[in-house]
Amino acid sequence: MRERILGRLAVYASSLGLYLPVAAGIITPMLWLLPAWYTAWYVVSYIFPFSDIWGGLWITWSDGLISSVLSVFLVFFQASAFLAGIILFLWALMTMVRERAKAKVIVESGPYARIRHPQHLGIILLVLSTSLINPIHSAAWSGIRPGDLLSWSLIAFLLIAISDWEETRLLGDIGEAYRVYQSKTAFMLMGLSWIPIHEVPSALERGKPLRYFAAFLVYWCFISIVLYVFTFVPLVWTR
Repeated sequence: MRERILGRLAVYASSLGLYLPVAAGIITPMLWLLPAWYTAWYVVSYIFPFSDIWGGLWITWSDGLISSVLSVFLVFFQASAFLAGIILFLWALMTMVRERAKAKVIVESGPYARIRHPQHLGIILLVLSTSLINPIHSAAWSGIRPGDLLSWSLIAFLLIAISDWEETRLLGDIGEAYRVYQSKTAFMLMGLSWIPIHEVPSALERGKPLRYFAAFLVYWCFISIVLYVFTFVPLVWTR
């Protein structure tokens, strides 16, 4: 029995030694997310309007029955986003590590059989779960901060833009094989392939700077409208 246990531990240790460098190579480029999450407010205060309300807290359930129902829904959605995000991220990470260890150029198993960027989608869902009702702002308060939603939206936008740019590099490195893979899978969300997308001007093709500038301009307008709406919502400030 003892020899069997030691044998299994040795197998697990050797497997870890094989996969750990691969996993580190996949995770390391994502480490920029942590400083981006904590510094986003300071950076975007020069770009987005209404920075004076970002630190406010919307106590949703203090506004009557409708707000109470909304709060319950948000808590449920928050828990679902957290579970979905962590499951998707770990599933994608394990799949990527296993296939890269086999020297696979294109990973087409697991979640990669349906979407091309499941790790980034998992991170977006995880961060979203921390951007809704948050009970740690104060011992006495729990609510939604406009600044948290802004930080999440910025992380989500950057991940989507990076994923889009990465595909340009992959098409250049792999070529037709990756183009075929693109035709069989969704970018991040399944079910959107039915939306008719016509050919874009050459200046807006994937990898071109104008494409990302135009996308950021649309994103800026949408988020600015959301922040403007929060100026009509009673907010409290906590320490």
